[in-house]
Amino acid sequence: MSSSITTATTASSSSSSSSNRSSSDSHNNPFSPNKHISLHARHLHLLPNAYQSAGADAQRIALAYFALSAIDLLSGVHDAARVDEQDRREWREWIWDRQVDGWRAIDLQKTLGYLARCRTFDGAFGQSPGEESHAGSTYCVLASLHLGGQLHTWLSPAEQQKTIHWLSHRQDVTTGGLAGRLNKETDVCYSFWVGASLAILGHHDLLDASADVRWILSAQSRVGGFGKVPDEPPDLLHSYLGLAALALHAHDDEQDNAAFVTQGPSEQHQRVDAETKNPVKLALARK
Repeated sequence: MSSSITTATTASSSSSSSSNRSSSDSHNNPFSPNKHISLHARHLHLLPNAYQSAGADAQRIALAYFALSAIDLLSGVHDAARVDEQDRREWREWIWDRQVDGWRAIDLQKTLGYLARCRTFDGAFGQSPGEESHAGSTYCVLASLHLGGQLHTWLSPAEQQKTIHWLSHRQDVTTGGLAGRLNKETDVCYSFWVGASLAILGHHDLLDASADVRWILSAQSRVGGFGKVPDEPPDLLHSYLGLAALALHAHDDEQDNAAFVTQGPSEQHQRVDAETKNPVKLALARK
């Protein structure tokens, strides 16, 4: 996956379709897997003070997940030159020590009922019943339904289409990034929350991938990792979600290339070529 992400970032940063700041920054600060692996490995060995405030201990397993998953996305977990066996053994033991068998305690019907009350009029989901639509909450609901095998039985095709419509309108035409709520600024984490939600629903290709990749790279730190926006220091959440969003775009590239080789240019490829290679524009034009 590391080579796929690198290929996707190189292709997007070298695109001539944009001359804005994000394109310039990605040229001056090219994607470096080793820097990202080093940053996340350092967090696994010693958490910065900012992560050790009162109440933060309960989040340590989430922080470990972000760091380990980021390293894994870049094919570093099983690379002895980057992560040694002693580290892997200690991490495994620490994780197993915190395992709780909570699946049996979940009342699926009550959970589904609560999630239903979080659905909003525009097809997305709020953080609790009655709250505004939020991309992070929408991902959590869709992922929960998918993991529980309830996605297509609980959401009708028409309801899914309404959710897709809301998600596909979260990409900002100026920055190329994505926002999590209406009239909010773009933020690196929403490239994942929105992108992964669309991927679950089978429509990640509605995003303008090149524009989103350039936006993510514009928030890349020179020491590795990503901040929430350009010029902010990197943190674990945005660093992992930035890499995960890039991995989704890389996966799309691999799928498109495989289909092109075996089947030739698809009808969608031909439409994209005819309409300035912007799948978001195509999606909006069809509504």
